Amino acid sequence: MIVSQENSILTLKYMTEEKENQFFDRKSARKPVKELANFVASFANASGGTLVIGIADDGKIEGFEDYPNKYNDFLKVTSIDYLKTIPNYKNETLEVVNYKGNKDKILLIHVQPSTDILIRNVKDEVYLRQGIQVINFHQNK
Repeated sequence: MIVSQENSILTLKYMTEEKENQFFDRKSARKPVKELANFVASFANASGGTLVIGIADDGKIEGFEDYPNKYNDFLKVTSIDYLKTIPNYKNETLEVVNYKGNKDKILLIHVQPSTDILIRNVKDEVYLRQGIQVINFHQNK
């Protein structure tokens, strides 16, 4: 059985079939890295959560086979290239079989809640996760 070592609730069945919620979201590897940085920030500014990259919103396991260079790009989503403040997080890679029947991988970014600082993207925007929504709180200086 394929299961996260960080959170045993996150089995492959859960990640492909469960509805997205306050603590879990999945995204295709087709998405731009900078867009996913806002999801990381939104989890950190709320109660934490896990972003799964390589599984489409409909649960299809795409992995990174069609986007081989993007895996390394997604490892940088929690860097100063995309976030002004960096949350506590842990990356986890799980070996899977994609929808084509080929060996592949998915990336899980486990984000801890930030209790003492707002996590902002490089545009100085603050995002917050509420349920399945990601809300942008525009920050004026």
